[in-house]
Amino acid sequence: MPQSLNGLFHKKKLLELLEASGLVYDEDSHLVWIPDDAETTDLNKFQNIDVKMIDAESALVSKAIHAPEKNKQLIRQAIASGRFSTLIDRIIENQGNLEFFVEDNHDR
Repeated sequence: MPQSLNGLFHKKKLLELLEASGLVYDEDSHLVWIPDDAETTDLNKFQNIDVKMIDAESALVSKAIHAPEKNKQLIRQAIASGRFSTLIDRIIENQGNLEFFVEDNHDR
């Protein structure tokens, strides 16, 4: 976002709009990797920005690939829940280390 006064106004307005929708702006969102096959939902369209949300399974794939240590328990729970029918396949397809999530919990 621009650091000009005008840019700060726009960012403040964006933060307010997101909060009103129950969402939070992530300052590191430009660092997030999104799988190519992610399904997106348009939440808002503004003059200079589109606000989209990705499906939950794609968010889990992203976490499994790019932050496995931080998200190990979350991914294990998601796999165990059975709610994400293609999660395991998608982790493997995106060169994730599935073994990391299924190994014994006491080894680390």
